[in-house]
Amino acid sequence: MVKLLATDLDGTLLLPDATVSPRVAAAIAAAEEAGIEVVILTARSWRSLELLDVPRGLAVCSNGAVVYDLRTREIIQSRHTEAPIVRAFLARVAEHLDVAIAWETATRVFRTQRYHELRGADHLPAAYVASIEFAEEIGDDHEVTKVLVGHASLSPDELFAQLAPLAHDVTLTVSGGPFVEVMAAGVTKALALAALCEERGIDAADVVAVGDHTNDLPMLRWAGRGIAMANAHASVLAEIEEHTASNVDDGLALVIEGLLP
Repeated sequence: MVKLLATDLDGTLLLPDATVSPRVAAAIAAAEEAGIEVVILTARSWRSLELLDVPRGLAVCSNGAVVYDLRTREIIQSRHTEAPIVRAFLARVAEHLDVAIAWETATRVFRTQRYHELRGADHLPAAYVASIEFAEEIGDDHEVTKVLVGHASLSPDELFAQLAPLAHDVTLTVSGGPFVEVMAAGVTKALALAALCEERGIDAADVVAVGDHTNDLPMLRWAGRGIAMANAHASVLAEIEEHTASNVDDGLALVIEGLLP
């Protein structure tokens, strides 16, 4: 019996307008009633999830860096990168590229003026966001959970290719947003998912994972059954054999309904 369903958020659980379809919502409720734990795994920060109408269970945020309980509004776990490592990485990047930088800690979001100019305003409450002039001002007391690196003309995949040779002690990924995301070395959705399952005594064979982008690949590989959305990135569709319908066609609901007795 499947004990845990791991689902990506954007492009998987959510419709393009960032809402949950009635069929997906009903399927998740039925899964939980049947004893299947549903865990959201997303590149988004926990702050962003608080602004959405999503199932109120556990959420793995920032690509595995933060585990957040949407019921109690508590950070359960945080895997951060030390500030000197972040600064050293960004210094290497600055030698090659003119990039826009933003970063998160467990409690705040920071962004350079360049990032603000490139990306514009976001939807986070103003109290969470601080704009600064230079990324070098990342202080030693900043336990960085995720860095966003954007570029005015390079696509995320192109930027990833440029950054990869410079990422000696951090993990890079692309999640569908217009930037490359940087986490601590080894941090992925799969790492966080494996840790949660170990705490619960759940084997990978008892986990179904569903996703749509390259940052989902580690967890799709780790789970006993990994399923790609029809709207997934081409590399995900090529590697993951089992596919479901797109998010606009309730692909996640189809998966869940197939798990229920």
